[in-house]
Amino acid sequence: MSNRSEFGTSQTHPLGRLTLPLLTAVLLLGALAVWSTRNARTAGNSAQPAPNARLAASQSELRGLLERTHQADVQTSYSALYEAKAMYGDRAMKSTARVVRAPRKLSITYLEGDSKGLKSGFNERWFWRQDNQSSPLEAYAEVALRPDEMTQQRFERLLKNYTAQALPEQTLDKRPTDVVELSPLRPVEGATGPRKRLWIDRETGLTLRTQTFNHQGKLVMTTELRQLDTTPQITPATFVPPADMVKAAQARPWMAAEMGAKREEVARATGLEPPQPKYLPPGFAFDNVGIHRCSEMGVPLVAAHARYSDGLNALTVFAFQIKSGSSLAGKNSADNNAPASKNEKSAETCSFGPATMAMRDVPGGRLVAVADLPTGVLIRVLDSTEFVRAKAKTP
Repeated sequence: MSNRSEFGTSQTHPLGRLTLPLLTAVLLLGALAVWSTRNARTAGNSAQPAPNARLAASQSELRGLLERTHQADVQTSYSALYEAKAMYGDRAMKSTARVVRAPRKLSITYLEGDSKGLKSGFNERWFWRQDNQSSPLEAYAEVALRPDEMTQQRFERLLKNYTAQALPEQTLDKRPTDVVELSPLRPVEGATGPRKRLWIDRETGLTLRTQTFNHQGKLVMTTELRQLDTTPQITPATFVPPADMVKAAQARPWMAAEMGAKREEVARATGLEPPQPKYLPPGFAFDNVGIHRCSEMGVPLVAAHARYSDGLNALTVFAFQIKSGSSLAGKNSADNNAPASKNEKSAETCSFGPATMAMRDVPGGRLVAVADLPTGVLIRVLDSTEFVRAKAKTP
């Protein structure tokens, strides 16, 4: 099974190929769930830089700056050259793309790097992708809330769970920027992050550069906008119409759907109740539930998932149902009618750069948790999560 991430690569993962498509959903929808990009931290420097004199900054002043840039990132129309570098283990994955943005709309055409030829974007509540010019349009995901509505909810949560610090101002692409670092107010045990550093264009309020440092303090992602144009030429062909995505979904179903709080719809679609961990790390609260489709060795699988967020960091918990006798079934799946409660098999974990993944087999299925958190925290989340099959409706 290939993992088609936003960088367009295929990888083999220590946790098995079954979990790979989850990374796509986490990185695409999870990135949206944490505002513009994701977290950040200084690169392990023990000495903090001198504060920006312009912002010698009370938290209220910094909060005002963040509110301005949040609104600009969501509402401003622009085109730009987008450069991204992400670390997946020891591998650096780089991409350069042309991006066009308008309120509730986005189009990305990858020009160079790991994703060359790929096109993707969203319009209102629908996400799409196209592998290359000759490939058919694929409806990737449908979400219950529009991206601007989703980001507003997470931004308000971010302000409660993170503190801001002004750093020395810098110039990017001949544009003066204010630099702000976000740090967790209550980092979990064993973590110093995640943190996020923003370079905010003083003229437009747009975020021009973002550095993401994971919970270990390692730089795992850098994104940057260059050649910014805030009066872009936008035509009817710039953004894929929602009707085209709905048509594409009729030929091939959405790979993912986020359904808000509609747990019953997720249960009907997957045969599983969306996971409900009894333990969540400090600051995390319910975001939404949804479904994710994939296949392994020709076996179609549909996962129920639940997403939680502290405003900057997204925690997604997936549940797969694996039928007895399937080539995917482990020793704990031999009796599909066995109680699917406590886990007889120890969890497997790994880090893939922007986040950590933990997986646990249970009778009849599998639980997977993904977030930028220490493995021990993810295992604790899985330990507190029951694998619950949906109850059949009485005719």
